[in-house]
Amino acid sequence: MKVVLRGGTTGFAGIMADGAVKIVVNAPPVEGRANEALVRWLAAQFGAESVLIIAGRRSSRKTVRILRPTETPSWFHG
Repeated sequence: MKVVLRGGTTGFAGIMADGAVKIVVNAPPVEGRANEALVRWLAAQFGAESVLIIAGRRSSRKTVRILRPTETPSWFHG
């Protein structure tokens, strides 16, 4: 997953050439706010109990684990 910070609206922004999902997050990378916004958005999109960032907390490239999803968003093809 590739995260772009301080976008207009948090949301899906496409698929990268390497297949990574690109998400725009409307939050600054200060005190974990961008990560929190990403986790909240993904949890809402997937109807998930929780979302964990398992790699890349301080990077724009992240690996996440979505726990107990109940929905599959239309943009997700994985």
